[in-house]
Amino acid sequence: MRALHLASADRWTGAAAPAFFEVAALRAAGVDAIYGFVRGYTLQQRIAPVDWAFPLIARRQDPISFMRTAWGLRALVRERQIDVIHAHLTHDHALALWAARGSGARVVRTFHATRAIRDDLISRRTLSRTSAICVINASFLDNPVIAKRSPVFTPPPIDHSLFSPGPETVRAERGIDAGTTVVGFIGKMVPGRGFDHAISTFALLAKADPAARLLVVAKWGPHRDSLDALAAGLGVADRVIWAGYQDDALVAHFRTMSVMLFTAAGSDEGHRAIAEAMACGVPVASYPLPGVGAIAGPLAGRIVSAESTPESLAATASSLLGGDVPGLARLCVERTREFGLEPTARRLLEVYEGVPGR
Repeated sequence: MRALHLASADRWTGAAAPAFFEVAALRAAGVDAIYGFVRGYTLQQRIAPVDWAFPLIARRQDPISFMRTAWGLRALVRERQIDVIHAHLTHDHALALWAARGSGARVVRTFHATRAIRDDLISRRTLSRTSAICVINASFLDNPVIAKRSPVFTPPPIDHSLFSPGPETVRAERGIDAGTTVVGFIGKMVPGRGFDHAISTFALLAKADPAARLLVVAKWGPHRDSLDALAAGLGVADRVIWAGYQDDALVAHFRTMSVMLFTAAGSDEGHRAIAEAMACGVPVASYPLPGVGAIAGPLAGRIVSAESTPESLAATASSLLGGDVPGLARLCVERTREFGLEPTARRLLEVYEGVPGR
């Protein structure tokens, strides 16, 4: 089996990371799989040392660049005798269909966001030429546009060699006492990503625990000023730690959290941050967003709030913090075993083996 995954994301967030770890999972299972990404962005710098990841997709997305990329991919598919081209975004899907022409390779598509599932003429034609459909969010399974194609839920993979419980150093670096409750939040600092809800939730928690701190892991943006004003208005500005964007130290920041809040989906709706935090032994208090229940599994009743309000989320977080914290941490880690690299490879191979090969 030879597989090529294409993800035309320009940064690690979004579809790039799940696609990368799916390739890693396949390779760990003995599959000859490679990863194609967009050249010229910070993503290329991040994964440059990886010998199975290649900048195969042009940075520009005009017709000329598209055709150059498509012809290059077509040559690669024939040279390496690729059996499956797995596309993760709409641009990749079009490239995959071009590259597969006349080669015998089959095209598989993963949908990472509801906005990508469209019912126009072009979308219907591309789907008709697609051998199998995967979705990163279980709530997409019932979408009428793709439901008749029997899509497969492929949750975001977790590499447990990276995301796992362990010692943390961030408290010492930030001057946080060992016994202090640290409420975490991670996301892209733009309107609509739930930062205001997280701060409002933390303000409610801080009333009962004045020593608690809010650790925000996010690249600073213009939305920061309004968030600072909100925190000040709620009387918690001095208890908010703006940690900035974290890359290599992300796991250490997860391990610092007593609980993580999740209030909005990202550009990729797989809710990867929930699974990553849980894999580090961190319970997550989440709004009842579509698909969260499939990630939480049997823990959904404990970590998903009844309503999408700060009051409801604060009640959920308080319950998590007041219970058997070590026991809950173990359950969180155990839950994420289903998303490990080995189960991920099994799921993908079942999809690939279900479509005709060369």
